[in-house]
Amino acid sequence: MTSTKSTFDYTHTLNTEKYEWYFEVKSRTMIRLPSGTRIILYPSQKDSRGRILAVTEIGDYIYVEKEDILKINYH
Repeated sequence: MTSTKSTFDYTHTLNTEKYEWYFEVKSRTMIRLPSGTRIILYPSQKDSRGRILAVTEIGDYIYVEKEDILKINYH
């Protein structure tokens, strides 16, 4: 039996202090996310300040500074 739920590979996390504010693109509001939030990156999509578009596990579209992104390494 095949699952109809699609799975995504979250390969990066937010690497900030405890919490950080981000601009949520679709709702055009500010949201607060904790460090360690898993994200999918769209490196070809950048804003005028060079921030990279990312999508969180709960579907928020945010722009993230490159230095606030940490790659998940699996052992």
